[in-house]
Amino acid sequence: MNYKLILYILCVIFCNGCVSKNKEDVIHLTGQKVLYEVTSHEIQDRAFIDMIVEDSYLIFIASKDSNYIHIYDKMTLNPLFSFGKRGNAGFEFSRTPMFLKNSHGVNADFLEVFDIHSMKKINIINILNGDNVAKQITSKTLDEELKFSREIARLNNNNIVGTSLNLTEGLFFIYNEAKKNGEWIPYNPKINVSERYYNHLYNGSIEVNLEKQIIVFTLRFFDRVLFYNHQGELMKTLNFSDIEIPQLNEEYSGVSHDATIYSLKTYSTENYIYILRPITSLNNLTDDNSSLIKAQVLCLTWSGEVEATYCIDFNTMPTLFCVDEPNKRILFNTPVDSYLSKDGITEISVYAF
Repeated sequence: MNYKLILYILCVIFCNGCVSKNKEDVIHLTGQKVLYEVTSHEIQDRAFIDMIVEDSYLIFIASKDSNYIHIYDKMTLNPLFSFGKRGNAGFEFSRTPMFLKNSHGVNADFLEVFDIHSMKKINIINILNGDNVAKQITSKTLDEELKFSREIARLNNNNIVGTSLNLTEGLFFIYNEAKKNGEWIPYNPKINVSERYYNHLYNGSIEVNLEKQIIVFTLRFFDRVLFYNHQGELMKTLNFSDIEIPQLNEEYSGVSHDATIYSLKTYSTENYIYILRPITSLNNLTDDNSSLIKAQVLCLTWSGEVEATYCIDFNTMPTLFCVDEPNKRILFNTPVDSYLSKDGITEISVYAF
């Protein structure tokens, strides 16, 4: 009898050790709103990897084109201008750039982007007015600790928050450019698996609000959103289901393609954070014979409240999205096959909310 009791106690201890010992509240998403497509446009696909709305423009970064930056009219989707070639000059790019996560909406005249080695400030308005491109791009070499970053956002004049393409030591880092040092924010939730899985398991996206001094980290494989202050202190956690360890793949020390993806992309504005949630596995997203993908766009306030939950049915999962908040529109980028053109086609579908 005592032997069975000991086994039971050991089993309870082991199970509790797999995830956080503290039971966390779960928020059930009710009152979901169904979104319907209002229009769509087809444009040439240049393997876009990032998109933002800035003022009256829809701006893309392309990974396979002679120019990296492509600007369109956000309402008509007519192309306006493209620029940004690969090279070693200060106004050129050593690799495909990415937008700083909070570069839009702060100053409509400028955008900030970074590549592997440098950060650049671009005067979009002057370029569109016909000024020389080379004179409208200023460049700054990234500190060694910031090179090979996956995401970067500016907190203030000295501090930068980001994630890394290299081996990580936490969810994200906060780096002080003046002191040339930084710290990693601990993994969350802390679960009992080998550290060789951490870089893939804790993959996620950062969004930052400068005025409210909030950092939001959205985990890809955990159904939770974490709110931190600019010092990296955890302020609030939103859980939308009980914590479960994602299915892991022992062959390549990563998360299995059968694991559920809770966050694919994020986008933020002055008022809200938007999260594109497939809530299905990568295998289901890439299965040509699968049924409609019933995805969500979750809208959260910067204080950590659920503002709205939008439900959308997709035939093919978009690769990118952004939000035109003044016009209450969500724009999705979905590459599609075209038998009528030698060039690839991408569809920009527009949903009203």
